[in-house]
Parts: sequence; C-alpha cells; structure tokens
Amino acid sequence: MKNPLPKLISHGTSEKFSQSNFDEAKYEEKEQDFPLHLWENFIKESKIEVVGTNCLKKETLSYSSEADVQMYFTELIRVTIAALKLEKRLDALLNYHMVGYFPDIVILICETHTKLPVGLVEVKKPSGEAMTGAKIAGQIHDYLVALQAFFGIAQPFGILTTFQETRFCWLEKREPSDPNRSSQSQNQDFTIPEFPPFLSSEDSSENSSKDENLKEEIRERKLFSTKVIKSSEPRKLFDHLSAFLLMVDTLHPIVPGLRKGNLFSVIQSKKVSHLVHSSS
Repeated sequence: MKNPLPKLISHGTSEKFSQSNFDEAKYEEKEQDFPLHLWENFIKESKIEVVGTNCLKKETLSYSSEADVQMYFTELIRVTIAALKLEKRLDALLNYHMVGYFPDIVILICETHTKLPVGLVEVKKPSGEAMTGAKIAGQIHDYLVALQAFFGIAQPFGILTTFQETRFCWLEKREPSDPNRSSQSQNQDFTIPEFPPFLSSEDSSENSSKDENLKEEIRERKLFSTKVIKSSEPRKLFDHLSAFLLMVDTLHPIVPGLRKGNLFSVIQSKKVSHLVHSSS
C-alpha cells in the first residue's frame, strides 16, 4: 500500500465521538514493545501489498456516524487478512457480543469448533480527543481484560482507530511472543486473573475510604500503546496491522473447560452474573 488512505469527510454529523462509561485508564507509549520486529522481515520478503477495494482506492470517504468508520476500517482489515493469506484462519466481525461487551470489531480465529475472539478494534469518529481520551483508554483496557479472563488470551492486543489515526494497544508490558512457539506452550501457564470488586454507590461510610483508594487505583490503570500512526503513513500502518494480525493468529485461546464448549461454567465460577454467556 503506497498511497495514503482516503481522507474522511464529515457528512451532516457532529465531530464528537460517542462517550464511554468505562473507568479511566492512561496511555503509556511503548513503541519498542510492540512485536513488529518478529514479523517485519516476513512482511518485506513476501512483498505483500494490499489490493484495495474501490472503497479504499478513493481519495475521500464520507461518514455520518461511527458505523460508517467501522465499515471502512473493517474493509482495511479484511483486505490485509487476504494479503497475508489468512482468510481461512481469521475473520473480522462487527459488533460481536463478547461476554457482556460489544467491541466495534473483533478478530476471530476460525479454526476452532466455534469462532473465538483473539483481538479487537474500537472505532471512533475523527476528533481531537479520540486518540487521547482516558475513558476510551479504559474501554479498551476492559475489553482486553475480558479477552484475557474469559478467552484465555494471556497477552491480549487491540486497536483504537478513527481510520485517519490508529493506535495499537496492549494490556501489559511483556516479552513479544515467539511465532515459532505453539499456541499451547504460549498459554499453558496462564491462569484466569481476578476481577477487582465491583464498586457500589451505596457502600457504608466505614468502607468509603477503601472504596476511594480502589477508585484511585482504577483511575491509574495503564494501557500500553504505540504512538499514533496517521493514514498518511500507509506503509507504517500496514506493517503494524500485518504484524498485529500475524500475532493474534498464534494466540489460540485455551481456557479451562473451553475445549468442551463450557465457557458458562468458567464465567459462573468468577461470579460475574451479568456476563453469563455460553459458547456451546
């Protein structure tokens, strides 16, 4: 992909993006921790090029809602999957129901008995705050926690994008996964993390101090990320997106009971009643 992506033109819509009700998190840019180096030689040597659809070949694209932007970025993901020859292994689905959450786009692994999420994308309309908003960071943070807790992705990654600007995010600092390792060896020591206690607005006064400390800890949550990549840097964006897709393709979920289609019992064991969802 040599040419810049189409420029988005607002058509009868406010530039404000949808607000998030999630707790805040803070971005910490760790470009060097994104595992691009594991894949860049493969990407260069394969001379992969995205053959854009008519949509992606245009100079401008109009949008009136986030749904329009979601559609454009989904198309970019799908043509990248095709360029990497991963069509039989990965798929991108809009508004997937993920244990009580609805990420805008979910990357699914197709080679299990049922399609399961291995990565996700949150899409916002272009705005000055879309790439920096603390509640948006918290939204992605909690989506990644759900991938980790309920689908066995020990090292989850996601994407925040406005189509014009994109961040690649992850939950915690880690050593990059070795693409030569099997999915089982990557996940065999994984244990489901504990969720923090749910906060209640009706807590008794004697617990208010503890609750305030807990709220402060939640506000200080960190979401590691790359720097913002602009659509005017198509080569850099495509390389990062390719590395992201190649990486999540190795992250086959392994959760106790999931092989038997019994995600329900796993969720029940965590006593998160409002996230009940059966994969059977």
